[in-house]
Amino acid sequence: MSLALKPYQSAALLALASYLKECHRLGDVDTAFIKARKEQYLFVEGISGIESIPHVCLRIPTGGGKTLVACHAVGTLLQEWKQADRGIVLWLAPTNIIVEQTLRALRARKHPYRQALETATDGPIEVLTASEALSLSPATVATSTVIIVATMAAFRVDETEGRKVYDDNSTLSGHFSGRSAKELSELEPFPGASRPKYSLANLLAMSRPVIIVDEAHRFSTGLSFQTLGRFSPAVILELSATPDKQKWDTNVLHRTSAYELKSDSMIKLPLFMQESPHWEESLRDALLKRAELEAEALAQERAGGQYLRPILLLQAQKSNEPLTVEFLETYLTEKSGVPKEWVAVEYKNRADLESVDISSPTCSIRVIITVDKLKEGWDCPFAYVLCSVRDSKSATAVEQLLGRVLRMPGAKKQAKASLNKAYIYVTGEFARCVKQLEDALVESGFTLGEVRQILQTKLNLPSNDAMRELFERKQAPAQRGERFSVPQLTLFAEGKAEPLEPEQFLSSAWKLSECTATLSQTEFEPEPPRGITAELDITERGQLDIQKLAERMAQYSFEGFIVGQETTYSLAVWLDRHIKEHRIPQTQKVFFCQKVLEYLVQTRGLTLETLAGQRMRLRAAIEHKIAEHIESAMREQAQVMLFDTPQTNLQVSAERVFTFDPDAYPVNKPHPNISEFRKHYYPEIELMNSEEVPCARFLESDEAKVKFWVRNIPQRERTSFWLPLPNGYKFYPDFIAALDNGKTLVIEYKGAHLIDNPEERDKERVGKLWAESSKGECLFIYANQTDLIQQVTAQLRR
Repeated sequence: MSLALKPYQSAALLALASYLKECHRLGDVDTAFIKARKEQYLFVEGISGIESIPHVCLRIPTGGGKTLVACHAVGTLLQEWKQADRGIVLWLAPTNIIVEQTLRALRARKHPYRQALETATDGPIEVLTASEALSLSPATVATSTVIIVATMAAFRVDETEGRKVYDDNSTLSGHFSGRSAKELSELEPFPGASRPKYSLANLLAMSRPVIIVDEAHRFSTGLSFQTLGRFSPAVILELSATPDKQKWDTNVLHRTSAYELKSDSMIKLPLFMQESPHWEESLRDALLKRAELEAEALAQERAGGQYLRPILLLQAQKSNEPLTVEFLETYLTEKSGVPKEWVAVEYKNRADLESVDISSPTCSIRVIITVDKLKEGWDCPFAYVLCSVRDSKSATAVEQLLGRVLRMPGAKKQAKASLNKAYIYVTGEFARCVKQLEDALVESGFTLGEVRQILQTKLNLPSNDAMRELFERKQAPAQRGERFSVPQLTLFAEGKAEPLEPEQFLSSAWKLSECTATLSQTEFEPEPPRGITAELDITERGQLDIQKLAERMAQYSFEGFIVGQETTYSLAVWLDRHIKEHRIPQTQKVFFCQKVLEYLVQTRGLTLETLAGQRMRLRAAIEHKIAEHIESAMREQAQVMLFDTPQTNLQVSAERVFTFDPDAYPVNKPHPNISEFRKHYYPEIELMNSEEVPCARFLESDEAKVKFWVRNIPQRERTSFWLPLPNGYKFYPDFIAALDNGKTLVIEYKGAHLIDNPEERDKERVGKLWAESSKGECLFIYANQTDLIQQVTAQLRR
């Protein structure tokens, strides 16, 4: 069963694709990164082989599905960067255990990871170990995407002797036939001969592989990068929860926040923590909490929910301390009344979980005792409670098990609120325990600011009513249970009102096959650019990098193409398969692509061989042309539906509303210093720029008469309010406010330099239409800093 990407996973992949496109457009990976991040990044200097290639990191916290993202990224890296249908991918994992688990998942055709690979790439897939790759045939490389899964240790530069990947191997000799003298001269030579070694290392270097580094922080050292540089990679993608900037510079292209994982029900949050001075109290409370959760899970299952059996992870002391695994097992079964079949041990020679399906309803395990960690890569979303009887001064003791209780069963929000949280019971001095847990969460990929929002400690509310009211008033409206709903713009048809979607602006009568199928020289240039147009000065080193980039782009453009075997129809079918536009029927898309190809061959005089060789760039050009045609058609239809005819079928009322989920606000970059914003609906706020902050401050003022407000997060369809735009996109206004008088205020706040932008004015037109259709219940303001207060005041007086 395939796994659909979560919004934050799609955002990470979109950031990667956009960056790679900018690399091609600018011809310089450094400049493209600065544009992508809007800030200088830490460039990896002086490592031979990777000076001028994209080398970036996607930072995703523990429990965020890094492997699934990596599978989809394979297609993005091959197609958007190498401009190839297939290629060799070197997938590096930190340990042999993780390598084995990755191999099993990528080889199993029904596994979601394998299905993600097949969705993202084109053609057959071969998944190999480093040893199996020693017998890799040229035919397999020519027809398949080859993924070699290994540890970094299998390729260490300092241990070349005896490593077969560097040995001459006649089985691989066929890969070196027909290669240019220049290519062969760049490879490691065979001693005493005028040819290169026929080694797997040389094959990789000649193939310019895509390299994926899983859990990159666990081996990001200078030595590791020297190893990677030896293979002349085309691109390096790191995935990590905690990139290690102390050991080696890292290039974090995109960061996923804990709030995003929580909003998409990937992890259990918040974390409830309770400290007790004595281990017996911690263990007793942990057992009681586990039993309480199981009762909730049974009630949820009886009501139609999924099967859950909450599990307690119990962390014992080491064998030279009193609270050993054996002692706690005896204590549980003889003094706490826990049935023996409920208890499993994972420590030293005890491996009670071996070959056990912990999620099966026939499994009886409810308590797992360990010391340092469970089997690496072991996953158990049923683990809800963590109890540590170790009074350690280090976060490591807790961090090693923390990830086990974070993952949400089925990545789905549970009906019972208690089953959406994780529970941690620790023994020791309270302040130190809190610090340990904070450090452990940071090690799992969360920021300290996020940790202090999601970590709940046991508090005794004041008994005095006035003091209790003061405490509760400090909670955000969402935490107090306030409901925040916003009327949607709906289309009344066939006796019912449904939210108006942008897709409804594409008339069923419109056909892509009837649109102009031409590409000018500006729209598609058959030769890739050899120069550079950049916004920054290019250094002498940068000029050298650009030359290398242009050489490699020329090589990639023909990888996987067999000269003379393409026809106009087969190339059109290939273009249809790779153009991600699902609003157009396949027959129309293929026909349109054929017309474009015929125009390029017959009118512009380009050969089919040239077009096939540069089909990735051609795909991008046709994709852009199709998008232009669709936008033009949608604007025409939207003008009729929204503005040219009486709008008796458009409604905005309390009957169809968007409701902000009090438990889902996917902040990516939290705004600092939020203490002044007491009326924000959520306890966190998405980052605001210097022009948006004054607007937020005004909403906080008595003059605005606001009950509470939200900084609306763009591109979050499920958790944010949006309105349809004529161009087919969705418009996410900056601020949504519930007023004291029961009305809704929506503000689209623009800097002075954007206020008259034609595309931005579409937002104003649709926003005003939404407000007018509400019969005075909704207010819309399109404003900048100079006239915001005047506009709000005027609207409130109506």
